[in-house]
Amino acid sequence: MDILIVAAAVAVLAGLMLVAVLRVYQLWRAGMREERVLLMNRVLEHEGVHLDGCTDASVLTQTAHAARRCLLCRGRETCIAWLDGDAAVPLDRFCPNAGLIAKLRADGRTSLSGTG
Repeated sequence: MDILIVAAAVAVLAGLMLVAVLRVYQLWRAGMREERVLLMNRVLEHEGVHLDGCTDASVLTQTAHAARRCLLCRGRETCIAWLDGDAAVPLDRFCPNAGLIAKLRADGRTSLSGTG
């Protein structure tokens, strides 16, 4: 009988722990979505990079990976300050997507040409 009580208590605690973990995960996901991808869009606009009309699967895949990096980036405050005009820190010092942005600019993605 004592074993059943202990097993029930463990099951209840495990259930409560699972509910708590799921709630923390939901809150984390909601917080991650708030504006980080919008920061990436603002950085692309700031650097004059446009992907309108892009059909190049490689560029689109790289951009999707860049969005993920932006979501997980720890330099959010630096990014916001940089976008607001504080250029004390160059983009390549804090942005994990600086290389891709420079490559897109070099590849001519700075106009709304709609190619590639």
